[in-house]
Amino acid sequence: MKGKYKKTIALLMTLIMVLSINITALAEGSANPSSIQGKVVEKMELPAGDADSAEVETQDETAGEDGGDMTTEDTDIKEEAGEEGAAEGEDVDGAGAEDGEAVEGEDEKDEEDLEAGDGAEETAGEDKVVDEVGTTEENGGEQEAIAENGQDGIDGGKVAEGVTEAEEQLDLGDNPDNITADEAYIENLGFYYPALIKMYRMMAQSSNSDEITWPAPGAINLIKTADPVEGEENQWEITLTVEGKNVQKTSKVVLVIDKSGSMKGKKMANTILAAQEFVDKLLLSDGMTEIAVVSFDKNAHIVSYFVGHGGKDGLKTEIGKIEADGGTNIQAGIHQAQILLDAVTADNKVIVLLGDGEATYSYKVTQASGITLSTHKKNQIPDIIYDDPEVGNVDYDNIVGSGSDYALAASGGFPSKVYRYQIYCNESGHNHGPWTTTFPTDNGIPTIWEAGLAKDKGTKIYSIALNAGTNGNYVLNECQDSGYYELNSSELDVLSDVFDEIAGQIAYAANNAIVIDPMGQMFNLVSSLEEIYVPQGTAEITATGEIKWDVGTIKEDDPAIMKYKVMIKDEAEKDKLYPTNGTTTMEYKDINEKDAEDEFEVPEVSVSGGKILYKGYLVNDEGEPISEVGIVVARPDLAKRLYDNTYSNDPLDYNKTYIVAKSEIPGYKYMGYVWNDSNGTQDTVSVLLLATAPTQIVWFAYAEKNDVTVTFEENYLDASSYHRTIKSGSALKTNMPPNPNRLGYSFMGWYPNEGGTGDKFDSDTIVTSDITVYAQWAANTDTAYKVEHYLQNLAGDDYTLKDTDNITGMTGTETAAEAKTYTGFTVKGFNQVAIAADGTTIVKIYYDRNTYKLTYAITGSFFTNANHAIETYKFGEAVTAVSTPSQTGYTFVGWAGVPATMPAEDVTVTGYYTANTDTAYTVEHYLQNLAGDGYILEESESKAGTTDTIVTAVAKSYTGFSENAGHADRFASGTIAADGSLVLKLYYDRVEFTVTFKDHDDKVLKTESVRYGGDATPPDDPEREGYTFTGWDGSYKNVVKDETVVATYTPITNLSYTVNYLEKDTGKALADPKTMTGQTFGKVVTENAIDIVGYNKVLPTSKSITIAMSGNVITFYYTAKCLCYTVNYLEQGTNKVLAPAKH
Repeated sequence: MKGKYKKTIALLMTLIMVLSINITALAEGSANPSSIQGKVVEKMELPAGDADSAEVETQDETAGEDGGDMTTEDTDIKEEAGEEGAAEGEDVDGAGAEDGEAVEGEDEKDEEDLEAGDGAEETAGEDKVVDEVGTTEENGGEQEAIAENGQDGIDGGKVAEGVTEAEEQLDLGDNPDNITADEAYIENLGFYYPALIKMYRMMAQSSNSDEITWPAPGAINLIKTADPVEGEENQWEITLTVEGKNVQKTSKVVLVIDKSGSMKGKKMANTILAAQEFVDKLLLSDGMTEIAVVSFDKNAHIVSYFVGHGGKDGLKTEIGKIEADGGTNIQAGIHQAQILLDAVTADNKVIVLLGDGEATYSYKVTQASGITLSTHKKNQIPDIIYDDPEVGNVDYDNIVGSGSDYALAASGGFPSKVYRYQIYCNESGHNHGPWTTTFPTDNGIPTIWEAGLAKDKGTKIYSIALNAGTNGNYVLNECQDSGYYELNSSELDVLSDVFDEIAGQIAYAANNAIVIDPMGQMFNLVSSLEEIYVPQGTAEITATGEIKWDVGTIKEDDPAIMKYKVMIKDEAEKDKLYPTNGTTTMEYKDINEKDAEDEFEVPEVSVSGGKILYKGYLVNDEGEPISEVGIVVARPDLAKRLYDNTYSNDPLDYNKTYIVAKSEIPGYKYMGYVWNDSNGTQDTVSVLLLATAPTQIVWFAYAEKNDVTVTFEENYLDASSYHRTIKSGSALKTNMPPNPNRLGYSFMGWYPNEGGTGDKFDSDTIVTSDITVYAQWAANTDTAYKVEHYLQNLAGDDYTLKDTDNITGMTGTETAAEAKTYTGFTVKGFNQVAIAADGTTIVKIYYDRNTYKLTYAITGSFFTNANHAIETYKFGEAVTAVSTPSQTGYTFVGWAGVPATMPAEDVTVTGYYTANTDTAYTVEHYLQNLAGDGYILEESESKAGTTDTIVTAVAKSYTGFSENAGHADRFASGTIAADGSLVLKLYYDRVEFTVTFKDHDDKVLKTESVRYGGDATPPDDPEREGYTFTGWDGSYKNVVKDETVVATYTPITNLSYTVNYLEKDTGKALADPKTMTGQTFGKVVTENAIDIVGYNKVLPTSKSITIAMSGNVITFYYTAKCLCYTVNYLEQGTNKVLAPAKH
């Protein structure tokens, strides 16, 4: 293998020298931030160890023979791990052997027999993952590419040393890509950098859609016809045709396809078919688009470099060889695609990315922002501080990830290596670190960053997520900026639709085209929705009966067509043409992504007759139809239209021949006609109109004339014009007319525009088309004219000449008359006039005599009025003063400053009033009535004072009254009115006193406020136990001061009490009770117990009570006197009780 390796290197070096290729690494910039947000402090983990390296062995590849079709030969990759034997099993595209040596115990083989791990095989024609050198030729151009991987340009990756045999035999399957063990220690296989850039012709078109004419890129041509339906009466088949010219911008498109293990089977097969259709749709004969294909599993693989239309069959063959196997490294696919795009030039650079799952591999992050170490000592482990970390750079020679998990562990592989970003300690004297961070947390973060690098370079990215799951959908959506397609089906039609839509956005003439086709007022739609023929797009019948045709993309050489049938209504007049449809429009996005709208020409038909149209179009001298800018087009209807005429506005009878004559067009010569399949040069065409073809169109061709006419316009009123005719492309020379003359002007030459713009026309000017030139004149600058100034008289009925100015100016230009300044006059409007060449021009300026205001103002302190009277006078007019005003209570002193004649300004004269000192006013005093609900005028005083001064009434003293200063009607101070009408009013309230009603015990029974002279109302008669109320002690009527009134009583004297004599234990009356009447309430009485035979008195024997209103009882108790003996029953000698005692 070493010999083969050396030969490969020699061939590479030779090609490099011959082609003078300078290979430089692409610089990687910043991109999108990671998904880790916020500021986090993480406790430090111990740093992980380093991984070692391995190398890849390559074989020569040759270019395909199909022009521009890039094919690659088979590739061998061998793996080595020092002396330990074969390395761990890898992707089928695994790393090569170190130092170019074969795996221990393994014979050198041909490329078809590559082993990787436990026998994963890369067969001939699979994706190429090694260094390649190839060339393609298309349209005379050349394309060449070589690989750069590490310092040698061929190092495919690195393998750790010391791999054990057990580790070597791990079977790496697919999870979801059949990966059952960590294979991240095997490094990247490398990227491929095209060295020569093929240059393409470009066809610029930047106009708006309404300015784009056929056949310019982006032009749209709309055709609508109506043909009778065979075998049906009064029915027509309507056909709408939409044609377009594709965008003439160069596009380089890289199709990036996921070939991981999860794509196996139907998913991969349909993806290949859809991608091949995508190639057919995009690689057109105009050669403006080229496609490259990159596939990816754990590594990126170039399936094909950029090829154009000539190489599309070979490209589709290469796409068909893609086989699914291995893990998912979306970042590698994006990176390789952008490398290819960086090496080429194009108006549009596009990546179309297809993936079916989450990223399980990525490149190790080597630079990151937003991650720092906390302050620490050299013997301390620092904290890691996270503040919205972002990827800064990655190592494209170091693939990380388990191959089976979207999340990115801190480390993994055999032997274990660090997957995540490591931060170094840069403190002086600190010999520790690096420290492994938690960033990035998953393989999606560097993948999205990679897409950001591409987008920053202007690359457009489309993403197709094919059952990709939550993480896969997220990453693919974040990668794109031009279109995201999340598919839940891998069926061919679904994939084809998406690829078709993307292709349309890249190259086609128009997108998102919608046609609205209403029926004519005299027509009904006959076709059902199912009967409407729409091979492209979809149609629907709206609630209003319109057909809405979603056309989609308009492609060159693939017209969009819709057909349906209509029937004319019974009420249609036989001899009248009717439009089959209403205004039929197509809205779409043009090549500039702007909204655009065009209309179809609606055909007209009749029940009983047909229609003949004749149209003029432009051709070249060979009779070929051409566009407005002279480009040859395919048909007359695509050429520049010169006129559109109708033979008759009424229906034409069938089975009759009509003579259709051409029209004359100035500046054009007739070249011939085209009618259906016939053509000729006659001036007229005999058209036989048949019911089977009711609408006929005759096309008359015209070319621009070879003879050209120069028309000379002297370019002023009533001036002459004349002509000269010469051969196109020649100059007038001696046939040039003499210079014209014009009074007051000098001739300056002939110019193509009336205003003198454009290039000067003279006898040497080459004329290629009819042209009119205009004389340009320079006016004389010293032509005399007068300005007269007239002033208005006092009567205002005439003006008198005051001054005359003699001025000169340029003939034909406006005068420069200026008004003068005259005191007391204002210039009237006047117009400048053109200066006549003969010096007779007079500008008359009139000045009106100004009118000014004479204002009479009353000043001072009274009746001020800035505009008491206003008069107007013309300047210089005599002034008569107005009469003197008067006011009651005041004296006017007269007007001052009245002018004799009116000056040239507004004038104000003044006068003022003085106040009289004996003006009367009145002061009224009102006293409150007893009820407190009104006041009665008690006294009215007549007073006098100075008009318009303020006076204040003085309160008087009234017994029992006080002034109510807060009374609402009180008017104590006012201004003396000139007419003596001022009345001041003071109000006095009655003084209120308090009357207090008390009981015998000084208890207040009631208090009442009583106005001066009023009566208090006593409370209800109070009650006192044992007493009778006899009245009030004190006065409470006609109250003139505070009063206290006390209730008076007499005691009750007809009360009684009883004395009882009872046996104590039985309550039995031992004697008759004693009753004492005539007792006074509150009196204290005392009784003594009487003697009763046989009874003893119970103490106390004397009792006293206080006589109350009731319950007056004294009771004495007695006990019976007892004569008895007791018998005791005792034991002799002991006195023990033997029986109860007996009494």
